[in-house]
Amino acid sequence: MNRQTSLIHLSAFPLLAVGLFFIALSIYNSLSSFAIIGTSLLFWSSILLYIRPTRLIPITYLITSTATAMGNIERLLTQLQTTKKGIYLPPKNLQDIESSIVYLPKMSKQDLPQNREPQTALFCEEDKGLLLTPPGAALTKLYEQTAGTSFLKADFTYIQTKIPELLTEKLEIAENVEIEKENNKIIIDITGNIFQDDCRESQKCPQAHYAVGCLLSSSLACVLAKAIGKPVTIEREEHQEDKKQTKIEYHVMEEA
Repeated sequence: MNRQTSLIHLSAFPLLAVGLFFIALSIYNSLSSFAIIGTSLLFWSSILLYIRPTRLIPITYLITSTATAMGNIERLLTQLQTTKKGIYLPPKNLQDIESSIVYLPKMSKQDLPQNREPQTALFCEEDKGLLLTPPGAALTKLYEQTAGTSFLKADFTYIQTKIPELLTEKLEIAENVEIEKENNKIIIDITGNIFQDDCRESQKCPQAHYAVGCLLSSSLACVLAKAIGKPVTIEREEHQEDKKQTKIEYHVMEEA
């Protein structure tokens, strides 16, 4: 809960106390005017107590819609028999550089699609693979809106310092976030994230989960591809539910 919401909640208790006082007076003195005042104060104090940050509304919608998106991706991959890891494309490979696209090649060691591919295309040139909007694309936009900047203007140093602050303090998605880089490997450790249930649900779509990750890992893959400017794959996700800990390993590809 952020500071502003905490202050709103604290202000509700004096209203609650005064409201109860006026209702007690109305009972003691048989005055309906005191009862009306007391009831009104109780009403507004209850409203203040139930206020939640507006950020929870879009996040709730995102979680709800992700299950449908993962189910559709699962059916598509099953139908087309595509079993390769999804490659999150950097801006230079996209027509709309502000968007996020994940490429699922049909064969290993294929050239990545270039920005001549139509933004609305499902199949890339010569039917070499699929071009999908990843499940975390909308969440990445929420990150950018909250940060007040496009990740096109960022680099890894910015991501390493600002994303933990964004997820823990501004959006309150997680309790703690640590980001480390070793050569072409990036590891993100997250404690107490609110998407634990969503990540568990996404594993019911094993092909889709293997290819594009869950809502949280997908959103961070979009961030990395956009900020670093290189293709990114999600190599591994580890969840320790007893410790509410998630560890995601990404691979930054070096294009030939």
